Amino acid sequence: MDLMMLSMTNSTGSGRHISGIDQGPILIMIENHRTGLLWNSFMVDADVRAGLTKLGFQTTSVSAVPYSPDQFKIFPNPCAELAYIDHTGFELPVMMKIYSLDGRLLRVNEIINSDLLYSFDCSDLSNGIYLIHLSDRKRSGQARLVIRK
Repeated sequence: MDLMMLSMTNSTGSGRHISGIDQGPILIMIENHRTGLLWNSFMVDADVRAGLTKLGFQTTSVSAVPYSPDQFKIFPNPCAELAYIDHTGFELPVMMKIYSLDGRLLRVNEIINSDLLYSFDCSDLSNGIYLIHLSDRKRSGQARLVIRK
């Protein structure tokens, strides 16, 4: 990797080199955002989990259900205000849970109407990526929803 070097001269005339040391953490943050590798590796440590539990944090795993884009459809995606879910194949009642990418449960809705399209308001969600989890008595599925306003 090519780190940019900046040469500066101080008041005594001697040269001092400052490297772009902040570039390495940026690459790690991008990879963690893309795949969750660092967060997932960190959260499997028993001491970390015990410490977070002692501090009162609750952890929720959204990776327990494997991602499959064909389990149900969400549109429009990206969304700004109103989203629709095609829950064909799920038996009523269907539980819908919305998770942030860091695993926080943000919303729980129960789908009880027999319409094949369920609409929900997402205008209160900030820009970002969210995981939508649907489940009935027999199956569950997960899809991603992008909020862009």
